[in-house]
Amino acid sequence: MIHAILPFCKQKPQPRAIDFLQKVMQAHSDAASKNMPASTQLAVIQGQLGMPMETAITAAINSIGGTHAPVTTTRTLWFYQLQALNHEQSAWKDALREVVASGQKIPGFGHSIHKNGIAPELKAADDSLRAQFPLAAAFLDDATAIVQEKHPSLFPNMALYTALACELVQLQFGVESMIFILSRLPIWAGAWVNAMAGGKPKEA
Repeated sequence: MIHAILPFCKQKPQPRAIDFLQKVMQAHSDAASKNMPASTQLAVIQGQLGMPMETAITAAINSIGGTHAPVTTTRTLWFYQLQALNHEQSAWKDALREVVASGQKIPGFGHSIHKNGIAPELKAADDSLRAQFPLAAAFLDDATAIVQEKHPSLFPNMALYTALACELVQLQFGVESMIFILSRLPIWAGAWVNAMAGGKPKEA
């Protein structure tokens, strides 16, 4: 699936960036299979209704981009509005504090299931980031500290790690959802097959 994404990168990514992207994509797959998020639930429902797989996949894809998996919104805030990876440190931090103080929702933070830390599915991706991209890891820690000054229960979520992966492989802007869709497509298809065969969705 990585090979389907590489043509959309501005230049050939470094191996360490590809490694991080692969681990983020695996985290997506694991999350979709273990947690029954909205996209997987929709695929199950379509199967239970006897709808074709194309309808199930379309329903799953249509669930992303708003409050569920807002990867493009997350990338826009952090890396285009705040310029958090390539901007003078105090400037983006001050700008972030203003965003947090405004009371608006911070894309890339918070999880509907995992409330006390990052999702466990992200551990390998987080380890890869810290080992291979210390400056990006430092950004993540600084951003978390600032957000938690006002919202101590919020932690980085899948959308922020995905947006980071997009930046590090230099993915063209606007196609971020490819990572989400390609990673979860086999899980959606499997959930639909199981539902068509009479399986019941597990509780989230």
